[in-house]
Parts: sequence; structure tokens; C-alpha cells
Amino acid sequence: SSASSMSSDDTVNFLHCPILKDIDSFWDEAINQLDTSTKVAATLQTVFQGGALDRAAARNLEQGGHALMYSIMLKTAKQPIADALNACLQESKRGPVIFHCQKGKDRTGLIAMLLQHLLGHDDQQIVNDYAVSEKLLGPEEMKKDEAQAQNNNNGGGTMIDWGYFRGSPASAMVDTLEWTRQTYGGSLDGYLNSLSSLDKQELTMFQERYQLQEQRMK
Repeated sequence: SSASSMSSDDTVNFLHCPILKDIDSFWDEAINQLDTSTKVAATLQTVFQGGALDRAAARNLEQGGHALMYSIMLKTAKQPIADALNACLQESKRGPVIFHCQKGKDRTGLIAMLLQHLLGHDDQQIVNDYAVSEKLLGPEEMKKDEAQAQNNNNGGGTMIDWGYFRGSPASAMVDTLEWTRQTYGGSLDGYLNSLSSLDKQELTMFQERYQLQEQRMK
């Protein structure tokens, strides 16, 4: 994901925070998500056919959809997620901040989920805002997804059919919020507290600035 901010003197900062920097950890966790029987069968199959375990993990990821992909990101990318949040918190002191990724819905959606929670937005607002992304992708992005899926089917590209991850269905964010709470002590704060490098002082200042702005607007 990338973030940019503009200060009062029109100076723009561009920052790069690669959420999927450690793709090996992401893929290891995708394999760990396989049920025992599938993992054993795929492991045995690798004796005769290389890559069987990876393919089994890919099929499982496709079946799990957005929510499974997001849970793996949240679990394996804590450092870059903390870096992205810290960048947004710090740069917000200078002025408006824009953050985005390639599609503007997956990695961006997770960072938005956490920032909106910090600002006191309820689940329904977080889910609604996430779901809007699907409407904004447009037909051109859908065509790109279809072309990528066809390329995969023809033996090119990655082994994952990214067509399973099109759009931003509201159910994906509902399930992600539920998973995060179940995994981290019942709240998104539990997840945020697990980010050891998250600047808690900047977080508090960020919330205070927002509350002050809200009061001024009333």
C-alpha cells in the first residue's frame, strides 16, 4: 500500500508500505489453513507431482475468498500494517492523507477498517464504506480480472484464480471483523494492541484531533 499527504504549503509526501512484503509468510499461513487430511494428501502427492501442496493451498484460498485472504494478511503482515498505520497517523498532522493499493479495496480496505475503528465508526459504517469500492472499480478493472483469470487457466501467471476475489462484497468485511474479534480477545483493539511497533502516542493524538474536529463542526 502507498500513502501520500499534503501540508498547508502544498508539499506532498509519498510513502510506500508494502503490506505483502513477506509473501513467504503469507503462503506458509495459507498452507497452515488446510485441514489435516487435505494437507497430508497434498504432501504425499508432492512425491509424484511437484507443487501439489501449493495448489491445494491455492484452491483452499479461493474457496475461503476475501475473508480468508484478509485474515491471513492481518496475521502475517503485522509489521507493515503497523508501518502503514503509523504513516497515516503521523502524516495526518500535516494535512489530508490518501492511502491506496493496486485495486483500492483489499489492503486498502484493511487499513481503512482499522483507521475507521480508531475514529469510532461502527461496524455498519465500516462495512458500507468497504462495499462501495466494488461500485467504483468499473468495467475496465473487471475485464483485467477476467483476463488474469484466463491467463492463469492457460498456464500463465500465478496458480491462484484471482477472479474469486473480484469486487468487495459486504459479507467479506463482516466476516473479517468477526474473525478479528474472535482471534484477538473480542475487539479490534485487541488486534491493534498486538502491533508492537504501533505508535500508541500518535494513535491517541490522532483520535484527539478527530474529536476536536468533530466538535468544531457541530
